[in-house]
Amino acid sequence: MEDVCNGLCDLDDEELYSRSGRKKDRYVEPYDEAWVMIDEVLDPFIYEMKKYQKLNMPILAKEYCIGIIKGIQNFGKASSDILEWAEDAPKEKIETVFDEWKEGHPSEEDIAEVSQIIEED
Repeated sequence: MEDVCNGLCDLDDEELYSRSGRKKDRYVEPYDEAWVMIDEVLDPFIYEMKKYQKLNMPILAKEYCIGIIKGIQNFGKASSDILEWAEDAPKEKIETVFDEWKEGHPSEEDIAEVSQIIEED
């Protein structure tokens, strides 16, 4: 899904630096904040995927899951300052999306299909 990759690639390192570092009452690690920023981009997409599952629309949920995964895969191949702080994020976030999708009880065939897409990367 192009929107996922664009949202992740649009994460700005300047925003990362402004949101991290010394704060009034604590210190925020850039590493931790990079993960927070990635989650902020992905959460609406994951919410939408789960919504399709709750509405008993398994085909749309699977397509949405695949789109999110492909968007994250493309982000992982891109050049991004955020990835310097969260280099494991693409792999971990793909696993998270896949696990959350599987909580909706997709068919074994659908699980195999999505697993293959993940493994092909």
